[in-house]
Amino acid sequence: LKAPMNCGKAKIIFKSAQKLKCQFTRGGKQTLTVAICDDQKSFCKIEKANIFVKGKTDKIKTSLSAPKRLKKNLRPTKGFYQDLIEAQDLAKLKDQPIMIDFYATWCPPCNMLDEYVFTSDEFKKSAQQFVKVKIDADSLTAAKLKEKYKVGGYPTIIFVDNDLFEIDRLVGYRSPRAFSHWLESSVKNQKSPLYKIENLYQKKKKLTQKQSLRLARWYYERKQDQDVIKLTKKTKQLEIKKYFLLSQKRLAQKQDNQKIYLSTLIGLLQTYPENINYGSWTLSLVQADSKKAGPYIDKALLSLKKWQDHPQLNQHDYTKGDLLQYMAFILEELGDQINARKVFLKASNYYQDLSRKSHLPVARGANMEMAYCLYKAQKYERAEKVYQSLKKTYPGEFTFHYAYARTLFKLKKFDQALDEVKQAQKYAYGDNWIRTQTLFGNILIAKGKKLMAKKELLKVIGQLDIPKEQNVRTHRYVMALRGLLNSIE
Repeated sequence: LKAPMNCGKAKIIFKSAQKLKCQFTRGGKQTLTVAICDDQKSFCKIEKANIFVKGKTDKIKTSLSAPKRLKKNLRPTKGFYQDLIEAQDLAKLKDQPIMIDFYATWCPPCNMLDEYVFTSDEFKKSAQQFVKVKIDADSLTAAKLKEKYKVGGYPTIIFVDNDLFEIDRLVGYRSPRAFSHWLESSVKNQKSPLYKIENLYQKKKKLTQKQSLRLARWYYERKQDQDVIKLTKKTKQLEIKKYFLLSQKRLAQKQDNQKIYLSTLIGLLQTYPENINYGSWTLSLVQADSKKAGPYIDKALLSLKKWQDHPQLNQHDYTKGDLLQYMAFILEELGDQINARKVFLKASNYYQDLSRKSHLPVARGANMEMAYCLYKAQKYERAEKVYQSLKKTYPGEFTFHYAYARTLFKLKKFDQALDEVKQAQKYAYGDNWIRTQTLFGNILIAKGKKLMAKKELLKVIGQLDIPKEQNVRTHRYVMALRGLLNSIE
């Protein structure tokens, strides 16, 4: 099917299935002809688009992708596209797949991927086989992509073919070696996108164990828990059964079904005693019912200690610092504040060592984690110095003003927190802006200014749309803001 697309009287610079670029040589009203077609290219709707060109020789760029956010918030990484459509054009030209990195500027593991993985020789070697894209998940322009791919946490790395069908995804940080190993596996699977496996499953065709595992993991990471349970409920394969239990746990938590939630957590602990998640599962059990957690606590602390120096640690989405924090959280829940602070301090030392390995003058990800651990260890002056250093090195960023404001709020330094959150508001955008408004409201309430908080929150709520997809963070941020508003008497 050939559909007309033209620039009227202007010159066509570039034309593809997704994009039309025109060069106008005069100002005033111009008319473009564009065709909007279905994926199978069996039907196209022809539309006339009128635009107004200012000046005599302005260049007008039209694209189906949303406009980029303000440059002051953009942290481009060398070799990565910021526009998925541009990347797709190149991927089709080179007949290569695409790696999409959904990141957030405030997210420590996202920054650590930038600092330690994307600059590594292992990654650079693997990256010759695909086109790379970075999507700022907090920007308003990312909303449709997050809903399409059901992105709920960051970083989420999605590997797609050049028709944008998903092949695989990875959530969280990995070492350069483990990340490259995942990439190699994804490249090998590029002729087998996940929708093809899903189609076989929906047609009741028998799946191989590998196909079942890929589909179960994909459903789970997209938070399609009912689909996971339906797919895996009869399996005897332990690796696949794990996703059945994890989805059952998450559903029980959403439905506030304490009985099933506790029994599923215990089932995970008893079935997978050597799993790296044993410590995090125990923490969840301690938080839900400390008595039922009793038999598992000692083993959990030993597991967390063992995995810190385990040779396979770098194959998982944990660092030594993460494991130390889980250990400290468990000790906190048990009321052992002294030892919890000692472990948080040990974690801060780990992140300090890691920060020295960054190519940046002041490491972002490791220093954010270090500041948080210092705060938890009650080393407030040291934490404050880290935040001050980050703010000085990266001026005009939401990230560090917000993190510092949140810490000051927890320390009940409300006047200082208010000053910092106002700076964060100045540079915030998209999801980040929603988070700053929630923190701003909390600080005003803490200062006894409930009427002012209510007025400001009502103003903000009126500007927001709740996403249809409940598993994206935007939905959770909007609901948290609404919850805060409803809590004001």
